[in-house]
Amino acid sequence: VLKSLRGMREVTLKFLPEELFSDPCWEILLDLYAAHLTSTPITISKLGLASGAPLSTALRRIGEMQEHGLLDRRQDPTDKRRTYVTLTERGLKALDSFFEAYLGSSGSFQASLREEPDDIGARRGGEV
Repeated sequence: VLKSLRGMREVTLKFLPEELFSDPCWEILLDLYAAHLTSTPITISKLGLASGAPLSTALRRIGEMQEHGLLDRRQDPTDKRRTYVTLTERGLKALDSFFEAYLGSSGSFQASLREEPDDIGARRGGEV
């Protein structure tokens, strides 16, 4: 399902102007959801780069989503240069509800999402 939603953007860009779909929020939320399902930590820089938007735009949108209570940032205690981003409980519930509505099921959606191979690192060309 996550691959399908990511692929939708690529197909959309083939037929519609890119500037109409340049907001990185959805890509960021999908990456964070996939990271949550696989218990994979994700850094703010990798998340910003994978969003497909200029890094400054991605960072601004990450800040806005944090203000809305959808995600949180925490500094790596062993390396202060690295910041991790995670979904908050509110963000996780919002995405869970979205996927329940999108898939028309209750409860089985997370199991099906967990069965998908994780391609976050592959899209970024390496480690998350």
